[in-house]
Amino acid sequence: MATALFGKPVLEEIEEKPKKKKSELFEMIKMMFEQPAKFADLSIHEKSKYFFMMNRFFSVKFPIQAQYFNHIKISPGNAVQIWADMLRPLFNTTPQFIFDAIRGTKKKKKEKALHKIEAETISYYAQRNQTSEAVVNEAISIIGREFIDELMLIQKALNKKIK
Repeated sequence: MATALFGKPVLEEIEEKPKKKKSELFEMIKMMFEQPAKFADLSIHEKSKYFFMMNRFFSVKFPIQAQYFNHIKISPGNAVQIWADMLRPLFNTTPQFIFDAIRGTKKKKKEKALHKIEAETISYYAQRNQTSEAVVNEAISIIGREFIDELMLIQKALNKKIK
C-alpha cells in the first residue's frame, strides 16, 4: 500500500501475472523430440538452463559434437536448439540412450556379475601374451567391457576345443 504526499493512502492494484511452468530437464528433452512446436516456443534462456546436462546426455551417442559445443564459445540456448534440430529427424521419440546414461552405473555392476571369466582363460591369455595373470586382471578392471568380450570369446573357443 502506498501513501500519497498529502491525504489519504492510495491503494494500488497489482496485476498478478500467470507464472510460467518451469520445465524440468526430462520434460524438456521429451518436448524436444515429441512436441517440437512447444519446444520452439521456449525462450533461449529456458533452453540454456539445461545445456550442461543435455550436452552430457547427448555426448553418450555423439561425443564429437558434444565436445565441439564444449570447446567453442557458443550460446548454450542456441546449442540446445542445434541439438534439437540435429536429433529430431533421427529419433521419433525420446532416444533410449539418454535413459541408459542415467542407469549406467547400475548396469556396470550387473555386467561384472554376469561375466565370469574362468581362471583357465586368464592363465591361457597371460601365457599367450607373455605376461602375468595379475596384469590381465588389472586390464580387465581398466579396459572393461571390450576386454571382457575378448576374453569371453577365448573362453568359448577353449571350451569347444576341450569338448
